[in-house]
Amino acid sequence: MSRFPSWHNPVPGWSPSRIDQGVDGTLTDKGFCAPFKCKVIRSVAYTPGWRGGWMVCEILYGPFTGQAFFVAEGAKSLFPAGHVIEKGGTRIAERQNNGYNNVFGNIECGWAAPNAAQPLSQTLSGYAGDQSVAAITAGTAFNIFIEQCGGQGGHNGSGHIPNWGLLPSKLRHALGV
Repeated sequence: MSRFPSWHNPVPGWSPSRIDQGVDGTLTDKGFCAPFKCKVIRSVAYTPGWRGGWMVCEILYGPFTGQAFFVAEGAKSLFPAGHVIEKGGTRIAERQNNGYNNVFGNIECGWAAPNAAQPLSQTLSGYAGDQSVAAITAGTAFNIFIEQCGGQGGHNGSGHIPNWGLLPSKLRHALGV
């Protein structure tokens, strides 16, 4: 069950796996869904850096208003940049092949940087790859968000403990960390 009744699980039925700069997992045929009202900021069917799709949405509702999230790798956006998704629960990305591991629908999702061009983790102090403390902090923060929305979270196998002080204060407050 989600933390707030108007929130929707963005990854219904998925098989989550590890936490790094986001949360990795494999989508079902339900795809990736809008947790609530949001606007598509970036929508790319394929980018070499992710070896798959890259979608960024800005949240337009609730305590996370103004924060952006990304969906990458084995997901293909269903909407162009500029489109507003009015209703939470709307499928916004469908499965596609992941260019890293060839697993259909295997994605990474997480918080995006304010410029929407990269994951938030890559802008945090001390970022040194997807298993660094900065990456694990950002990934765990998105994992908490997924769980708050009623989804199943992944696991942190890095051995690192998140450093919540690295996150922007508004995001820390919205997450309750």
